[in-house]
Amino acid sequence: MKLKSIMAKTNFLWILPVFFTVIGCAGNNDILPRKLGELNLTKVIRGEKATKIMREMHGKELGATEYIIGYYDGDQSGNILYISLFENENAARKDLMDMSIKLAAGTPVFTPLTFKETDGGIYLRTEGMGFVHYFFRSNRTLIWWQVTPEHADSTYRDLLNFDFQNI
Repeated sequence: MKLKSIMAKTNFLWILPVFFTVIGCAGNNDILPRKLGELNLTKVIRGEKATKIMREMHGKELGATEYIIGYYDGDQSGNILYISLFENENAARKDLMDMSIKLAAGTPVFTPLTFKETDGGIYLRTEGMGFVHYFFRSNRTLIWWQVTPEHADSTYRDLLNFDFQNI
């Protein structure tokens, strides 16, 4: 009888952390849009791993305090949502402005920027590396959406309707 009781407690102690890990991982997906157009969120990366990816992509340290990366329709699709969280709105505004100035006339990788101004702010667009790229700011959050051209229009509308202020 004691052996069964010990085994039950051991199983419970093993299952409890797994349960909270699964619940925690599921919660991570709730901070990003689950769907953009017909594309489904399939993976979210946060923390040190996301910071490392962003640092390697840019070849330098960046000014954000946290990064979140969302993959839509799998890692290999190239449809990636990059979120950079800054200490405050001014830091995010400055980063967006710096990035816009660097990309304004185009680069060897990106076409010249186009923009659309709405009540919600300024939304920038460029193309490069076989993708359409949209980026904009919502308070202290900088959003960069890299998407295949065939999904650009349908996903962009959904992206603009998502409330990034809760991240």
